[in-house]
Amino acid sequence: MVDWGRGEFVGFSSAAELVRLADSEDRRVVAEAVLSEHLTSKEVRQVVQLRERSGRAVPDCVQEVVGMRPVVEKRYVFMGAVVDEEVVAALGSLVQAERDAVLAGAIRAVGLRGASGRLGKRIFTLVGAEKFGESMAQVGRGSIEGLIRAHLRESVQSGSSRS
Repeated sequence: MVDWGRGEFVGFSSAAELVRLADSEDRRVVAEAVLSEHLTSKEVRQVVQLRERSGRAVPDCVQEVVGMRPVVEKRYVFMGAVVDEEVVAALGSLVQAERDAVLAGAIRAVGLRGASGRLGKRIFTLVGAEKFGESMAQVGRGSIEGLIRAHLRESVQSGSSRS
């Protein structure tokens, strides 16, 4: 199982760390984890140290080390301006919670999934994860600001901005 590089084999640095484990079954479990979880030699060293110091089962040590890997979370942010002075004036008379409720209605009306946001008197900010990014692409990034503005104007004109 030991050869140069990664992928189908356990690298030499990882193998050197594995021999520090006294139990052959523990070595086998970690070697399999190297292949299935793509453990680096530094992670193998962490697994071995955790096993030696804590006495816990090797699979638990592997899961803890894998769980320490950084997780990248992609967030999407969209900012827009409120340019209609009538809308700006109406929004100025609302408290933040009321403005945010109006924006939440606009988000639903436009069909933006997974988004939340804040509505100020002159700007709005939408934030979300992958689902929001996908729905922005479906709606069309170039049309979102206009659609939100139109919904805000409708809300103000219909008086539904006051809950």
